[in-house]
Amino acid sequence: MSNRGTNHQHGLTTMKFTRPKSKDRKRRNKEKARERRLAWQESVSTKAPVVKKPAPRKGAGKAKKAAAAKKPEVVAA
Repeated sequence: MSNRGTNHQHGLTTMKFTRPKSKDRKRRNKEKARERRLAWQESVSTKAPVVKKPAPRKGAGKAKKAAAAKKPEVVAA
């Protein structure tokens, strides 16, 4: 056996793009892929960089709760 991949058996990959219609399809697919690639590059370059929010400090919630508990409630008269 040859050391080629199984895709190459029976001439499947070589025959795919040797027919005239297949050549047209290959050309159209390449053009579409090129357009998709360019559109993706433009969209990536125009996007603003994503800035991650800093992670909350551990124990910050407890300090807020303790401070809120110490404050006396002011009731409007």
